Amino acid sequence: MDITWYKNIPVPTSYMILDSKYDFFGGYDHRRRAGLVHVADRHISPGKKLWTWGNAEFGYMWDRELTDSDGPYVELMAGVFTDNQPDFSWLQPYETRTFKQYWYPFKNRTS
Repeated sequence: MDITWYKNIPVPTSYMILDSKYDFFGGYDHRRRAGLVHVADRHISPGKKLWTWGNAEFGYMWDRELTDSDGPYVELMAGVFTDNQPDFSWLQPYETRTFKQYWYPFKNRTS
């Protein structure tokens, strides 16, 4: 099954990326001709995840509950502060952690 297309994901699913070779990932909506890209140093911010309720009746029900009128509902997530979901790492008192990440929206403006 080709999971690069939303239409092929029938059930609620999380896709987590492990050991990415790239400092970016993103999503694209072909109907809206728009998307977004996340950029961060993969050695510092290894977390990349896509969540969806799925492209079937169960997912459509949640689309209606969680969006205005423009489903489907998907989440792209990224981060650095957990070792693995749901095992969280904690900041110690007075501890500071910093990192840089960038979220770039884009839109294809050509006709």
